[in-house]
Amino acid sequence: MDLNQGGKDLLNTIKRQKQAFTNNFNPSNFFQVRTMNEVIEEAKQQEVPNMLFSELWFEQEICLFFAGSNTGKSIIAIQIADSISRGEAIEGFKLESPAQKVLYIDYELQPKQLEKRYSEHYKLFQNRLFSSSISLLGFP
Repeated sequence: MDLNQGGKDLLNTIKRQKQAFTNNFNPSNFFQVRTMNEVIEEAKQQEVPNMLFSELWFEQEICLFFAGSNTGKSIIAIQIADSISRGEAIEGFKLESPAQKVLYIDYELQPKQLEKRYSEHYKLFQNRLFSSSISLLGFP
């Protein structure tokens, strides 16, 4: 799979999911209030999600890292994302999932900073690991 096509496929999937959400969104149903027993009974019918980063992160969950600057958020996030995209656990942590696509979104590092940090001393990433950053008003 060519990297550009993989990125386009991922973007199209996100757009379809956003459209499905938009089409089905009903503010009155935004919060579901049920008894704990109802929640547990419903959960019994679901498959157990695979661990992505030991018991800290499972499939079908969104993971957000936040902390002060220069605390290592981006470094660990990229290591975890790379681990998931390769289907190879980080030593000391569990990964139960096969290799899969990962979208890494960074709100601080610019592409030049990523290049500086990872191009010389890091192995090449798999084409299942994608990156996105925010551009102000759509300008690069």
